[in-house]
Amino acid sequence: MGVEEIGTKRYIFPGEKAQETELFFEALNDIDARIKDIGDVNVLAARAIQDQLRALHVAEIPKRFTNLIPLIRFSKPILSPSPTGGWDDVDVHSHTIFRDRDGKYWLYYNGRQAATSGIGLAESTDGINFTKHPNNPLLSPVPGTWESKLWKMHVLKIADNDFRMWYGGVDADEKGRIGYATSPDGITWTKYAENPILELGAPGECDETYVADLRITYDRYKQNFAGVFAAGAYTTREIGSIGYATSPDGITWTKYAGNPVMRPSPKSWTGDGISPKSLTKNGNIYVLLYEGREGSYCQWRFGIAYSYDLINWFEDFHNPILSWGIPRSFDDYYVADPVIIYEAEGWGRCYYGAYSSVADPEGRQGYIGLVYFAFETPIRLSYNILTLNSLAGGAASALADCLTVFLYHAKSIELTAEETYHASATAGGRLYLYSSADGQNWDTKPIETRTLAFTAGNTRRETFTPGDAVQGARFIKVTIENLDATYTMTDVKVTATLGA
Repeated sequence: MGVEEIGTKRYIFPGEKAQETELFFEALNDIDARIKDIGDVNVLAARAIQDQLRALHVAEIPKRFTNLIPLIRFSKPILSPSPTGGWDDVDVHSHTIFRDRDGKYWLYYNGRQAATSGIGLAESTDGINFTKHPNNPLLSPVPGTWESKLWKMHVLKIADNDFRMWYGGVDADEKGRIGYATSPDGITWTKYAENPILELGAPGECDETYVADLRITYDRYKQNFAGVFAAGAYTTREIGSIGYATSPDGITWTKYAGNPVMRPSPKSWTGDGISPKSLTKNGNIYVLLYEGREGSYCQWRFGIAYSYDLINWFEDFHNPILSWGIPRSFDDYYVADPVIIYEAEGWGRCYYGAYSSVADPEGRQGYIGLVYFAFETPIRLSYNILTLNSLAGGAASALADCLTVFLYHAKSIELTAEETYHASATAGGRLYLYSSADGQNWDTKPIETRTLAFTAGNTRRETFTPGDAVQGARFIKVTIENLDATYTMTDVKVTATLGA
């Protein structure tokens, strides 16, 4: 443990004792404030203080919450709007997701048509392929009330037969409140008779116009709840800030008298509003994923912040940890609503809301995307980039069949091809590797070609490292050609493994 001078104050740098955490966060908040004060005046001084900030940051924050590397970014959404006529045929958004002890993923989301919105459920066993529930929407708005539109929700599974939901309602005047519902199975929901449970603040308070996005932690030992929420007050220009509240039962809430606990940072990526999206606790540290916007009303990005008491927050210096996708992609206009499910092997799945700048031919524009964040290095993560049930004799897959592989953060790449050949086949398959400088316009000539191992009547699998040509590429895709003119190739799969 050491003592350092920071500004005019002396701080004990955090060591092994948990009680030093408060001193640590006091130091972080002071340094962060000084950076904002002098950043525009003296860049070199600000950078020196940021170096001190990094030293503190690395010393105390658990590694799993720092230096998140978006190693794998899926180029296609994992959940899309339904075809025209469906209850969610315009967009799917504002989701919450968790994985239960049986490994099942529960993804609750807002679905929207042109004039209404509700809450639905999609389920998955692998976290990638989701099936929408046939009973959707599970919760619907009530015209002419405080919940004329349903907007954002948070769901906890307290026990096998005890699901609880806190959801947002918006009235005709666009004022938002929080309601509560319970369910024995996560499908059939009963709204609380005395909704809403979290009301607007008094005139002049930070939440006089709306409360939304209540994100909750539940203490199973004390059996009480704490949460943060989005707060807005147009008359006092608190366009988007974050408040804090506590509850003994999840129904009766007490707002913190000193709200808001977190405000937008002027002249930054959060300058025009912030909103909480995912709240977890690790030891004695709370970790918040939140979205922020600058300028345009909807151009959200997201970042991460830390607190020891849900009142004093430190925003990570890597923020934002994810920004918009490449032009003309499903997430090129905004990325929002992040929720991370952490894996034991040093990485996490982050599900996020996405909006495209251009609607598809059916008018669909809002989606849910997926990115794999690595938080420990070295690490290797794999995902399927091409899957075909069958490939006819003499045929080749299209570039559109393959996910785009982003190589921004990859230090290495391997490809694994697997395919099953007909017993009478006389030729195997060939893999073509293509590159792109922008992820949109693809080279017409492959940068590498590889003839795949072949044995008639068998499944063949081989892993290889692409040659030097891939080293300068930013994006890659593959296609597969069936060299046998007569017999169909089946169960074709290509997996990319990226290292960082």
